[in-house]
Amino acid sequence: DVSFTQVGANAKTYTMEKQSSYLNYFLAQCNPAITEIYGNARLVTTDLYANIDAIYYSNQNGFKYYFVVKPGGNPADI
Repeated sequence: DVSFTQVGANAKTYTMEKQSSYLNYFLAQCNPAITEIYGNARLVTTDLYANIDAIYYSNQNGFKYYFVVKPGGNPADI
C-alpha cells in the first residue's frame, strides 16, 4: 500500500488551457474589486504517480479526469 504522503510527492499542477472568459468579484472585504480573473479550462498534474500524469477538465456533463501513463509508468499504481 502507498500512503498519501508518498503519492504525488513530486507532483506539480499546471494550466494547460485557460478559459476565454473571466470573472469579476465584488466582495465587501475586498476593496478594490478583484476583476478579470481567468479560470482554467484544463489542468495537468505531472508525476501524480511515478511517470503518470493526471489531466482535469469540466464540461456540461461535469468534472472529468484521465491519467496519462508515460513510458516506465505502471497503471497498477493508480
